[in-house]
Amino acid sequence: MDNEQLLGALRELLSLPETADAGAVLEAARNSFTAMNTPDPTRFVPIEVFQRAVAEANKANLGLSLNEAERVVDDAIRDRRVMPWMREWSVALCTANAPAFKQFLEGVGPALNTLFSTLSAPADFSRQRAADAGVNPNLSPIAANLGLTAEDMAKYGR
Repeated sequence: MDNEQLLGALRELLSLPETADAGAVLEAARNSFTAMNTPDPTRFVPIEVFQRAVAEANKANLGLSLNEAERVVDDAIRDRRVMPWMREWSVALCTANAPAFKQFLEGVGPALNTLFSTLSAPADFSRQRAADAGVNPNLSPIAANLGLTAEDMAKYGR
């Protein structure tokens, strides 16, 4: 194939008239390649927008329905893995991200229950006993929550 035949084939491929010279053929070829390599904004979105949409969809899929989240949280409260006053927060987390709530429960274990049952135990540390032992009576609630007696406080320096 000689140059004239090649030029004729390119004119036909690019839908150019037979009178188009080599410069017009080259310009049409450049425009065609540019158009092929330029994304059509009606067909494509920037990758950042796509990634954000996927992340939001995945986040929506991580949560549970409100009824299911309440059931899961109520079970955790019954098992003493979540304190009752944490219910609202727990339900919110569970509806937004159930795996994060599960991870929280695994991380907490029975230690949370032990801690809070100790802190909320009835005090066997009366203010009068504290005063009699020479301990600041304002420290009695703290000492009681730490499991200390008035005598312990007096012995270790009030």
